[in-house]
Amino acid sequence: MFRYRRDLMRVALIAAGVLMIGFQANLRADHVITLEGDLVEGKVQRITAESGLDLGGQDPWPLEKLRAIVPSTQAEDIIPAAYTVWLTNGSRFTTNILKLADENYQIDNPVLGKLEVPIDLVWAVRLGRANPDSRFARAVRSYVELEEDTIYVTGTGTTEMQEVNGLIDELDAQGLTFDQEGELKVLPAAQVHGVLLASPPFEPESDSWITSRLTLSDGSLISGNLAALADGQLDMELGEGMRIYLAWNQVRRLTIESDLLHYLSDLEPTQAETEAIYAFPRTWKRDLNVRGNAMRLGQDRFEKGLGVASGTTLTFANDARYTLFTATIGIDAQRAPAGDCAFVIRAGKEELFRERLGSGDPAKFIKLEVEDVQSLTLTVEPAAGGLDLGDDANWAEACFLQLENEL
Repeated sequence: MFRYRRDLMRVALIAAGVLMIGFQANLRADHVITLEGDLVEGKVQRITAESGLDLGGQDPWPLEKLRAIVPSTQAEDIIPAAYTVWLTNGSRFTTNILKLADENYQIDNPVLGKLEVPIDLVWAVRLGRANPDSRFARAVRSYVELEEDTIYVTGTGTTEMQEVNGLIDELDAQGLTFDQEGELKVLPAAQVHGVLLASPPFEPESDSWITSRLTLSDGSLISGNLAALADGQLDMELGEGMRIYLAWNQVRRLTIESDLLHYLSDLEPTQAETEAIYAFPRTWKRDLNVRGNAMRLGQDRFEKGLGVASGTTLTFANDARYTLFTATIGIDAQRAPAGDCAFVIRAGKEELFRERLGSGDPAKFIKLEVEDVQSLTLTVEPAAGGLDLGDDANWAEACFLQLENEL
């Protein structure tokens, strides 16, 4: 077991608690982010659950002491496929083919190729692209277990979404067949927005076998048990007998799960306020940018974080339970070249951190010691003459770290 030395941790904290981390698509070295948020560079040789990370010439890193790995060699971004499939373990695939046959969903992912996914592993299906604030999108994010399959449909000549319950029998690019009270009914694909299946969804607290997550070059997210990485090939178990193999250079980011990390997007703020000046008021988002799209800083995509508009203040309780607060901050890449604001962190009335960032600035990593702090307030203020029109700010991977004497 590995012991944390808090005295060394405090010495390692930078005076202002800030580290520049502008990752690019092709790095000179693989970037390894430790559990405490420190950056280590090297060349990933291999990874196993038992031996940890071999970084080439360094002592092995136990996986429980890491939070993420960003490969140096990455393939170009791939345009996401038309359909999306969510698995009960928290995975999300894009696919060019979507077909339900013989108790398996047949999908064709741009990175992984053709796969057969057991029906019991599928949580939701989206046909085509969708508004992230739609009823279907909100239902997917709610992770509420259903008694029946629920189909989200729109009628002819209307955009209003309705819910229809039944048992899904067949699904393909042409349409959907379902059993409703013993009667088979057919809906054309053009009317079907998405489907939520009566499968137990992912529950982070109970599904402790989920050890890591992969973000792929097409935007897919894969959750599961990392078996090994060797010779540039990664092996991962997804449950229900499903296993995938993929090239390491197709991975944008490997995130290691840890019970010691508490993401703010999974917590309820004790206070939330938004005061727009010129922009239309926009509600802050969990794990998305404020417009409801994937959260990006530079060329990095983040699955966890808070997407806010300028003028947003969020307060989270600490009650001296947590040791560190960390986040990567910046203007969302989709707003370039607009965006200029100040990121501010306060503990009560005391200002702990302030940094002004524009869309052309690299993302910054923040690490603050909060062991004696009762609550933490995150605020984004407009900086360029009070204009807030393009200030889509991200508190990416904002989290509390609860250090223990032993891992």
